[in-house]
Amino acid sequence: MHGGHRLACEHAWRTEEVSQLLDDVGLPDGSGYDVTTALRTKSDAPAVAMSGHGMDADRARTRDAGFTGPIVKPVSAEVLRDVLDRFSIFRP
Repeated sequence: MHGGHRLACEHAWRTEEVSQLLDDVGLPDGSGYDVTTALRTKSDAPAVAMSGHGMDADRARTRDAGFTGPIVKPVSAEVLRDVLDRFSIFRP
């Protein structure tokens, strides 16, 4: 699934099989939280949230929305690889 805007993401998961999701929670036209909450009605695919907020309440919000785990920005390539490997995101 690919997107960048809430509407593009929602269209993609309605028309394509979703096997994984890396979602920035601050989308220009909405919330990645809303995208993932809606996606959970269709799929249990691994979903990692990217956000600039990393407080305990922010992490709880990602769990409540159905994300598999969070990444706090800015993020190094090494940390990104580790998180994506841990949640099996983008593995063939």
